[in-house]
Amino acid sequence: MKRKFAILLSAMLLTQAVCGCGGAAPSATSSASASTDSTASKSSEKAVIVTDEQEFTHENGITRLAKEIYGDLNVEFFVLSEDTQERETQISSLRVEVMAGGGPDGYLLSSPTSNMTFNGEGHPATLFPDVQRTMQAGAFLPLDDYIKESEYLRSEDHFAPVFDTGKTDEGQVVLPITYYASVFLLDKAQLADPDFTPKTWDELVNCEDTAVLKVVRNNLYTWCGAGIPRIADYATEKTILTEENLTAQFEDLLAMPASESFDEETALIQSGSYAQTDEGMAYYAQNKDTVNAFAIPNTEGGVTAFITSYAAINRNSQKADEVFRFFELLFSDEAQIDTETVNDARGTLLMLGNLNSFLTHKNAYLQPELLESVQSRVNAVRFYSVMDYTIYDTATTLTWEENPDCAAAAHSVIEALQTRLSE
Repeated sequence: MKRKFAILLSAMLLTQAVCGCGGAAPSATSSASASTDSTASKSSEKAVIVTDEQEFTHENGITRLAKEIYGDLNVEFFVLSEDTQERETQISSLRVEVMAGGGPDGYLLSSPTSNMTFNGEGHPATLFPDVQRTMQAGAFLPLDDYIKESEYLRSEDHFAPVFDTGKTDEGQVVLPITYYASVFLLDKAQLADPDFTPKTWDELVNCEDTAVLKVVRNNLYTWCGAGIPRIADYATEKTILTEENLTAQFEDLLAMPASESFDEETALIQSGSYAQTDEGMAYYAQNKDTVNAFAIPNTEGGVTAFITSYAAINRNSQKADEVFRFFELLFSDEAQIDTETVNDARGTLLMLGNLNSFLTHKNAYLQPELLESVQSRVNAVRFYSVMDYTIYDTATTLTWEENPDCAAAAHSVIEALQTRLSE
């Protein structure tokens, strides 16, 4: 079977946020260190990979696969803490090391999604707040020569729009690991038009089906990303998102009807629509004739895909060979398709940041028509960044205000974006 990236089609639940980081916050540990000491100062001969996934505090499906292939795990992990203060200390230390020409050898991280929090308390610090800016700054090692020789990772086998987002003028510097597009699974019986599939943003926001609009309004984190195809041109450091466009989107949001609660018996998105099984997403896989699956269109008439996790090698690394040997396994058939490995890695690589809401790579093959229909409409791909925090938080605030000023809110967001680009 041809190797491909996972397209993570988010079944947006009314009771669960996508890419949320809920649950207890364990203290940071790693196979190398349980403290915030410098990762670059370790005496270990193994390459060090920084990750924010807690599954790497112990053996998992991916590390077992590496041992099976290589006879031993050729890397070790420094796991960023889910304790806010400890994490900030770790990241500050790492940044100092990298700026000084050192630091860890590799990075296996999640992009900062718009509603990512630790126990619902604020957005967590992230090592690279804007991956695309970091790429342009030359912080990551070009990987083209490695990819040419790779047994497991072949760029031509992957969904090009996503894979190519990891490129700069120097070549491939980031390997996207997971991505998703916002797709709602709606019960046809509860829709005015059972086959409603909006092809443009205007068609969505101007539809007369209150049920559809309530779902979009009540899944604010989805709207904030899906409607916006591009935020900035990082090569030229110029903004693409305009005040006019963002003002219009804020106004579109506030014009949609809101619903305070949903009856569990009649909710458009039933619990069965996202139940994860070995055969895929139960509701869609078993009842696809009664389910309308449509992707949220962006303002350019296509679908925006978001890279939610990625791998890169520190340009300063002296152990790049070892890091790439591990990273390329993430693209192997064993890692991408094997059921046991996928299940063991759930919450780690293929399901980074969320346990229930995604179709994994393996399961996407079981709904090829859904996968292909979404991929065929992708006209924009971007990494989530901290600017998504700003957009999401601003939109949320507007929904709370008695007399919201959408134009002023949009102006504030664009000013913040321009400030980030000029820093």
